[in-house]
Amino acid sequence: MKKLIALCASLLITLSSQATLLTVELDNTNYQMGDVMQANIVISDIEQNLGFTSLVATFDFNLLFDNSLLAYKTTTFGSLLDVDPFLPSDRVAIDSGLGSLKLSELSLAFGDDLFAAQDGLVSFVLATVNFDVKANGMNTFKFSNIALGDDLGDSFKSVSFTPTEIVIGNVASVPEMPSLAIFALGLFALIVRKRKTYT
Repeated sequence: MKKLIALCASLLITLSSQATLLTVELDNTNYQMGDVMQANIVISDIEQNLGFTSLVATFDFNLLFDNSLLAYKTTTFGSLLDVDPFLPSDRVAIDSGLGSLKLSELSLAFGDDLFAAQDGLVSFVLATVNFDVKANGMNTFKFSNIALGDDLGDSFKSVSFTPTEIVIGNVASVPEMPSLAIFALGLFALIVRKRKTYT
């Protein structure tokens, strides 16, 4: 009997152990100063519970970016949580001014409405954030303080994110000197110094 209970428990854990993934997808691969960068916040690999994909009813996280390179402009939330025409979802976008943008949305729709909107989707856009490009450099988008919830009020058990790196402008890279050239330069400096000490 204990083996049967352990087997059932491990099966339930396996069926609900998929990690939900957050990523930033950019509208371009090349940006210059003065451009507007459009960043889509995408949720994918949505957690499964007992073999069924969970419905996303709420999210809350901070999007981190380099505020010396990018200036927050606007946020447009996706349409798959705000599905009740009489009860609009509660949406928040707060820029700290220090390279952190708090984004959250709480759907006030019933589970049936969320199911009709999200059923069969593997991934979808939670929000689209626009930034003004201020300077050249390397920016990495990351997430912190992530909280996701389903229509039953339960938190998602496992959420991860993939950092998104983008080179802005023409960042000059300094080529590395080969090791042999550095060694030869050091040897030459020693020889010159030794000759000076003998004269």
